[in-house]
Amino acid sequence: MSTRVLELSEVDTARFGFRMARGRLELDDDVSDRLISEIHEHRYDIEILRVPAGALQTLRGARQRGMMPIHADTLVYYEASLPGSISPSHVNAGIRYELATAKDIQDVARVATEGFAQYRNHYHANTLLEPSAILEGYVQWATSSLVRQCEGQVTYIAKSGEQTLGFIACRLNRETNVCEVILNAVAPDCQGRGIYTQGLVHVMSTVSAVGYRRLVISTQVWNYRVQQVWARLGMSLYQAYDTYHFNNVGGLSAPASNGVIHRAEWGQ
Repeated sequence: MSTRVLELSEVDTARFGFRMARGRLELDDDVSDRLISEIHEHRYDIEILRVPAGALQTLRGARQRGMMPIHADTLVYYEASLPGSISPSHVNAGIRYELATAKDIQDVARVATEGFAQYRNHYHANTLLEPSAILEGYVQWATSSLVRQCEGQVTYIAKSGEQTLGFIACRLNRETNVCEVILNAVAPDCQGRGIYTQGLVHVMSTVSAVGYRRLVISTQVWNYRVQQVWARLGMSLYQAYDTYHFNNVGGLSAPASNGVIHRAEWGQ
């Protein structure tokens, strides 16, 4: 029995008001028949699919069957072996990083709101999705581990006195000894002071001291500035995915005998 291409995203569905699903492929295979079958079976409105960068087979198959994929972004992944080479020059006097707790939720939410207000990601490529809800998603993501105290997730905050200047949220996998930086931001009026670089150095040194041997981090391909920071810290590019959105609000009709699925009328 083949595995599903898509899974319902309850978070996206609740946030945007559409029935949304997500999926990620690791190979350039044409799974468009399965994709369309799942959309029809589960009545998804919007699908988000990540494929290896440059992959064509599924996208070509989807187009041939009448679907219209929206190329929403390209996500690049970098990695570093730990402990790596960490320079003391990356420490700013008067700025410290510490582990965040539930008492820091409001400060982290503020930094996320300010830091991501002008940031664009794959959701912004889809005109059906409300921009304010996209920003709310970043805030929820940034604070979720502090609200629920999620096992395997930690957040470090940058402090100057009692002021919170930035944060770095990480997911820790003890089975693989991998630390993945999943979200980070620095308040706009504090950028350019090396706070982000110092935060990455803090994460690398802190997690490597307790046995983690690899750091993984990702961003949109256009985000050159942070990639330059990563390169200076010895990280290297190892993987990339293209993100596509498919809009079929109102549902799809049943597959025709020739394999082509026709777009239904849009719902009211």
